[in-house]
Amino acid sequence: MKFLFRTSAVIILCAAALSFTGCRSRISESKFVNYYIDFVVMQDSLGRDKASTDKIIDALDKKYGVTRKEYEATIDYYSAETEKWELFFNKVIKEAKKREQESLKKP
Repeated sequence: MKFLFRTSAVIILCAAALSFTGCRSRISESKFVNYYIDFVVMQDSLGRDKASTDKIIDALDKKYGVTRKEYEATIDYYSAETEKWELFFNKVIKEAKKREQESLKKP
């Protein structure tokens, strides 16, 4: 009986851990760098109000194949520590400069 109880408890804990992890999956950093650059560019064009921001996020979620929950989990992840945001923004700046240089090379 104890064995059955322990086995059931382990299965329930594992299932709970997996479901929590699945709900809070994040966008990969490299994908989020590009997502964020596109987000800022689109905000400059469409506006920063809530309705525009929601439209932008919906469009980018489709473009990058992510969900709103993944977007929110990614924001939460970087917001948890200032150092994470700083490292992330350094990568965003580097990628944005790279994009700018590439666009200047095109005729």
